[in-house]
Amino acid sequence: MKKTCGLMLLAFSLFTLKGFTQTEKGIINFGGTVDFSTTKSTTSISTTSSTFGIGPRVGYFILDNLNIGSSLSFRHTKANDFKTNQFSVAPFVRKYGSLSDAFKIFGQFSVPFSVSNEKISSSEYKFRSVGVNLSPGFAFFPTKKIALEFSFTGISYESSKSDSNISQPNEVKRNTFSIGTNSFAPIIGVQFHL
Repeated sequence: MKKTCGLMLLAFSLFTLKGFTQTEKGIINFGGTVDFSTTKSTTSISTTSSTFGIGPRVGYFILDNLNIGSSLSFRHTKANDFKTNQFSVAPFVRKYGSLSDAFKIFGQFSVPFSVSNEKISSSEYKFRSVGVNLSPGFAFFPTKKIALEFSFTGISYESSKSDSNISQPNEVKRNTFSIGTNSFAPIIGVQFHL
């Protein structure tokens, strides 16, 4: 109960703070995200996994509240005898809407392209992927030049195909579709507006 009251008080105080927004035509913004997670489960087989990711992003406001740009990202995941490294580029379009002087909501459409190397035991695969994502979020502007962002994966689709090679002559294909937001795993980022 105390935790819920504390979160509500924090949310209320953030909404009443005087802030600045800078999403006008001609503004350049840059920033990105960093994430890390680790999981350990103990059943009949003990499993430990960890993930690290970094994703710089740059954009340009072509109209008031309309941002286009691209992000680059690297993600490394390791779990027991599984390891993957993924590099991706994701052009995006983001539309902002105002909630107050300090807060804006946004919807972002992106088309990520990625290349990854996956190693499972003694087998190694190289994947090429393309996808589409639609992500909602909101930004808090404590100053005219800084935005703190919170977003969630809304709807996403990804199609992946492995490169066949001598050790793995069979192609592996994956199609992944997801819908819904996971409020326990938001994407948190910082953007600088120039």
